Amino acid sequence: MANNQGTTRQDWGGNAGSRTNAGGNRGQTGGAGNAGVMDKAQDAVSGAVDSAKEWASNAADTAKDWASNATERTQEFVSDAAKHAGEYYGVARDAVVGAEENLEMFIRRNPIMSLMIAFGAGALIGMAVCRRD
Repeated sequence: MANNQGTTRQDWGGNAGSRTNAGGNRGQTGGAGNAGVMDKAQDAVSGAVDSAKEWASNAADTAKDWASNATERTQEFVSDAAKHAGEYYGVARDAVVGAEENLEMFIRRNPIMSLMIAFGAGALIGMAVCRRD
């Protein structure tokens, strides 16, 4: 019996069992070999999944850190801008009030010259607006 395909044969202990293709497996790997390859493949896939999970977790942590830093910097910038805006408003207000007082004093000292300047400015604005082509 060189090729026992589909035959039942009794092993040495006297138990009958079915063995198919027992001697005719030329170049094929047995079931135990396939299980080893499957285990290695599953281990490789499992390792890849674990690596991907770890990478994704690290990426999420890094993104959270960046977002937190950006939020802190933005809050600092807004706080500084608000503080400086208040300071600049005060400086600009003082400058406008000072210019108003200086203009008022000039008009009181030189009323005729002030009228001539106002008339000239009005004439220039009128000519610019009513230009005839």
